[in-house]
Amino acid sequence: MNSNYDTSLLKKVSRSFYLTIRILPRTVRYPISIAYMLGRTADTITDTNIIENSNKLELINSLHKIISTKNPAGFNIFHEKIINFQNELSNEKILLNSIPQQIQFLSSLPSFEQTQIIRVMNNLIEGMKMDLSIFNSTNDEKIQSLYTSKQLEDYIFFVAGSVGEFWTKIINKNTNAINDYEIDKMVELGIDFGKSLQLTNIIRDTADDLRNGRCYIPFTTLKNYKLNTSDLLSNSKRSQTENLLQHLIKYTLKYFISSEKYIRMLPKNHLRLRLSILIPAAIGLQTLELLLKEKNWLDTKTTKKISRFQTYTLIIKCLFCVLSNQAIYFWMRTKIKRIKMKC
Repeated sequence: MNSNYDTSLLKKVSRSFYLTIRILPRTVRYPISIAYMLGRTADTITDTNIIENSNKLELINSLHKIISTKNPAGFNIFHEKIINFQNELSNEKILLNSIPQQIQFLSSLPSFEQTQIIRVMNNLIEGMKMDLSIFNSTNDEKIQSLYTSKQLEDYIFFVAGSVGEFWTKIINKNTNAINDYEIDKMVELGIDFGKSLQLTNIIRDTADDLRNGRCYIPFTTLKNYKLNTSDLLSNSKRSQTENLLQHLIKYTLKYFISSEKYIRMLPKNHLRLRLSILIPAAIGLQTLELLLKEKNWLDTKTTKKISRFQTYTLIIKCLFCVLSNQAIYFWMRTKIKRIKMKC
């Protein structure tokens, strides 16, 4: 981590990510932390309910320009646009006001890292714009959804797959964990790893998203199961919705297979890197298994997150098998096979 980088803000914004970043080798912590902070800043704008979508798009475009030009002077114009929302966004005020500092840190990086951070931010912001454009209804009674599987694939690449690509290229540049002749394959697997986690989040959060007027399950997929968004919200067609859940989970599992391959391709002496992939992958698979077990996945009262005890148990298992490719293969493939059998 760069000695001048202030980790206190990172700790305030996300303690969980702050703890996660400590797992990574020092050589990659700095650029990944900066990318995370910039992404979190954009998320702050898109996730709030107190700003209209049209204003969000304007603010996101302003932030995008600041990042892509690496010009903190543009913050003054951005600040004028958000000042009316500062009181309502008090919890994130420090983060928004830190944009000039974040840009300074970005500019202090070598050109390769700068290019990769700007590239991943371009993709993340493209995904956010897609989100704001599709789910732009002011009518709370209407649930909007993605239309095709292609839209879903584009979305999960923008907001998660591109992060896996960024992560892999930063690791390749700053460690000796990835051979140059393997980089293309590792990037492909890294993209799939990001997609696996995002799809898991989409399935897990469907019930809450529906009540916020949005559905990330494509219209064409719903149609295949003779469902619409109203059916999902009312949860009135349990047989079809359970079949839909099984389809979505099987669709997600193919990306988790890539995650398992990604971990095993990282050298055993890079324990921290292997753990940084293995732990979230294990938690993701456990979440999918929980969703199948709970059955009523569209009920907001249904437990959809694994317990703290289960999380700690998974971490211990990861520590035991992280140095063995055979153990990782057996554990993850057995888990994937067991989930498939329940579908």
